[in-house]
Amino acid sequence: MSIFVIRSIKDSFHGMKSTLLVSMLILVSSSLAGTTVCFGQFNRPDFLSASEVDQIREAQDINDRVPLYLSFAGARLDGARKLLGLPVKEEKESKHPRKEKDQDVSAPVAGDEPKKSLADYVNEYADIYEEMLRHLEQNLDQGEDSRKALKAIIKESPEHLQRLKEVAAKVSEAAPDRLDDALEETGNAVDGARKALGQQEGQFNKPKEKDKNGGGQKRNENLH
Repeated sequence: MSIFVIRSIKDSFHGMKSTLLVSMLILVSSSLAGTTVCFGQFNRPDFLSASEVDQIREAQDINDRVPLYLSFAGARLDGARKLLGLPVKEEKESKHPRKEKDQDVSAPVAGDEPKKSLADYVNEYADIYEEMLRHLEQNLDQGEDSRKALKAIIKESPEHLQRLKEVAAKVSEAAPDRLDDALEETGNAVDGARKALGQQEGQFNKPKEKDKNGGGQKRNENLH
């Protein structure tokens, strides 16, 4: 179950004790081998290159991290599509090669790493999305302003989902085991980001005008 699905359960049943949610999050976190919760002590997961880990470590703000995760996931998606003979994003948008400084950000294969299979790309894509949503969930639970991160997901993930569906249609019955997980995770990311953004807009865009009685106190509205 994805983190954003868990968050939807939390929002729908906000009177429920938080211990159940915590237990569910622990189960999700324990399934991500090689990852750490602490931003400052970020070990290298199997699905990220050394260069990608360096970029994540340097981007301490979740609003900077999420676009990186989306870029890394898009690179895995491009790798999968290339194996299947499907067009990749660069070919759609530009005929110019990427600048050298940008190649480490989203190159499907880095350095002398072994050639990856379709299953490798799909597994890494799904793992990257899970990692991204896990960190984003932590930030949201702490009440931090994550609107830029949420907007990035709303902008990029629908395209990821469409391109992923094209991969699924191409492979048909020979689909990698985690392709369905990747599709579900991406769809949940979009739905969860839209819901969370609405909540955050209400939280951080409170009116600063005086009330109708002329008082200087801030309006105290029940957003729920």
